[in-house]
Amino acid sequence: MLLERWHVIRRAMERNYDVHAIWPCFVRWDHDDVWDVDTDHPAYPRARGPEPKPVVVTGDGVGTQLKSLLALLGFRTTPGCGCIVKAQALNDRGIDWCRDNVAMIVGWLEDEARTRRVPFVRAVATLLVKRAIRNAERRLTSLPSSG
Repeated sequence: MLLERWHVIRRAMERNYDVHAIWPCFVRWDHDDVWDVDTDHPAYPRARGPEPKPVVVTGDGVGTQLKSLLALLGFRTTPGCGCIVKAQALNDRGIDWCRDNVAMIVGWLEDEARTRRVPFVRAVATLLVKRAIRNAERRLTSLPSSG
């Protein structure tokens, strides 16, 4: 469903959801601030839905790799930043999805940089995301095959 991002965020706040915990339901950016939202996703803020559970990053996908690269640059997750939720969403969606949505991921980084009031350079963020994708691909191909 195409929705304006602020409508979904407002709905989340009205329903006492952690605003950062709803990010996985945002599937694709259309234009301006219109997003394709998966209203069936468990993270979508429902009227009487359960409280979102804390997310721990599992797996060794793009989200884990990007989180590691950002940590090398001195950026750490902070309470309420939503970074862990987004990192897990990237791991869950997979390498191909991340490759197809680099601009969206860079947008997430830009939003977080603005929130933290740190300088942001789109070209550098794009390089970091692409490096995280390559690192995840390398990790995937270096895993021993079962058989």
